[in-house]
Amino acid sequence: MRTGQTPTKLTKECLKRSSSPRSKSGRSASEVNGAAHIKRLRIAIRHSITYHQSMARVRIRLARPGDSHALADLRYRFRTETEPATETKRRFLPRCASWMKKRFRSGAYSWRCWVLDDGEQLLGHVCVQLFEKVPNPVDDEPELHAYVTNFYVVPEMRSQGLGKRLLNKALSWCRARGTDSIILWSTPGSKSLYRCCGFVEPTDIFELRGDAIQPR
Repeated sequence: MRTGQTPTKLTKECLKRSSSPRSKSGRSASEVNGAAHIKRLRIAIRHSITYHQSMARVRIRLARPGDSHALADLRYRFRTETEPATETKRRFLPRCASWMKKRFRSGAYSWRCWVLDDGEQLLGHVCVQLFEKVPNPVDDEPELHAYVTNFYVVPEMRSQGLGKRLLNKALSWCRARGTDSIILWSTPGSKSLYRCCGFVEPTDIFELRGDAIQPR
């Protein structure tokens, strides 16, 4: 599109040519080509504006107690996106919001949560919990681990690099605290992102889960 030429002018120019040979559909070749060009133009404009506007206003910040209800709603969306809920949303939201309000107060807990905020709503989050290691007299190593969890971006905002920015924010904070290792449980679809950020699958971890946690 030439500088200063609007989609409306393009539409008039493309559709006013009617002297070309007609196709079986009754439309001239210029009309067919013009309509296809306009369609592509509209798609390109729509995607460009949506992408740049949304990216420009999205920022990453620490969660605040006042975000607790929005965070609880995102948590519900996250967990029910791939699995059916066993607890009603009406019951879950106040319970989760109360939990988050207590833990995401500044300096109150070992938890931190970062959110994607576009000024109107939250679009994603990631949480980290620091936990201590038992002091070790043998190795000169950091005595903190970090656990990354609740990493989620709403489907409408994926594939724009926001998830990676959000995760890197949390990882930078963990490194600044001198953690020995950062652990998480991944979904099949998120493994490539974690590998890109330096995560590896360990071979020296044992896990005991669910009904197996019983004395034998």
